[in-house]
Amino acid sequence: MKLLYICGITPDYPALLRPLPPLDSGAPHGNIFRLVEFLAQYHWDEIEIVIISAMSPGQQSFMQASWPSTSVFGEYRHVIIPDGWRKLSSWLNKNIPFLSGVLRRLFGAYSLQGWYYFRQIQNIYRDWQPNWVILDDAPQYIPTLLRFVPREKVSFYCRYDIGSSRRFLHWPSRVLVSNEAMGDWVKKINQQVLKCEIVHNTLPIEFSHRDFNPDRFHATSKTILFVGRITPQKGIQHLIPAFVKIRAVEPLARLVIVGAENPASLGNQKNSLSAFELEMRQLAQQFLPSDSVIWRGWLSHEELIAQYGLAYLAVYPSVYMESFGNVALEAMASGLPVVASDRPGFRSLLEKGGGMLVSDPTNEVQLAQVILRLLQDPDLAENLGYQAFQVAQQYTVNRAATEFLSVLKIEQ
Repeated sequence: MKLLYICGITPDYPALLRPLPPLDSGAPHGNIFRLVEFLAQYHWDEIEIVIISAMSPGQQSFMQASWPSTSVFGEYRHVIIPDGWRKLSSWLNKNIPFLSGVLRRLFGAYSLQGWYYFRQIQNIYRDWQPNWVILDDAPQYIPTLLRFVPREKVSFYCRYDIGSSRRFLHWPSRVLVSNEAMGDWVKKINQQVLKCEIVHNTLPIEFSHRDFNPDRFHATSKTILFVGRITPQKGIQHLIPAFVKIRAVEPLARLVIVGAENPASLGNQKNSLSAFELEMRQLAQQFLPSDSVIWRGWLSHEELIAQYGLAYLAVYPSVYMESFGNVALEAMASGLPVVASDRPGFRSLLEKGGGMLVSDPTNEVQLAQVILRLLQDPDLAENLGYQAFQVAQQYTVNRAATEFLSVLKIEQ
């Protein structure tokens, strides 16, 4: 069985491209990488996989330094998209909106860089002739792919909320999702989808051998941890006002925020912060003591694991549709109870065995009350933390590989 796996491409410049092997800890590509590496090591006689992803010239040199060829098992091919091409593509999309319609009709692509990317993919497909093709997280390119790949060979991996491109979901032979709740959502938004298969996400290896520590729930100082991109979609504009209310009741509580707008924003240098993050920092400074909110920027895996070990609970108040919630899974594997939005990805973790309380993230009073419930009841926090720890152990790469191979065998 020969499988061609195509990673999605970001539409705008200077948004980072997401090549594989991953240059950062982004959840979707990290999950693909773990799965492919496992299959390449232990199932190479059953399936041959080629991964295609796009990268910029700057990322190419960083990739060569970060991932020497001896450190990976899978086969990764890259389409290098020049920065000038990406800038021109983004400028045309923003300033000549009707151009995307013209490109779609002429070439089946929504942008110049999309056309460039899929032209290279077409050459690889023609030369390699795979049995199966998966397009990951870029539904607008389903029509592009179907121009040169038969429908029965194409599957789409749906990871995020999508707009008008949802009308393409029934065009491939099947849709792959990371959990049952996401599968229900796909069938709801496009009832013409015939097959929807589940391949669960996996826990990073660094988090798979942790011990449960109940002592954290009986310490005097209690740390609330947020991990993720600092963008409006992640709901931090509601978390900070909620924390103001929490501090009025629990004056020793601290909020630690790990992340930035994108992985290029490393550390806490002021010139690397987005306008939104600067606004959020100013909001916190206006209403809270400076030592009560700690901004950590992006952390290494080792630093992040240590930060989970210091926290009392984790909170993820996303206001958009989360398809899985890998950061929640990492927190659960660290033995933390989680407060999260009622979104498909988080709900799927809750339904696996608890360890989580849900809240409406836009209701800051309710969000504060749910967090305070855990802060003021250490026994409840400990019980939910242990439930969370047990749930996280289910998300092994071996299970994901078994599910993935099962889908392939249906296809053979």
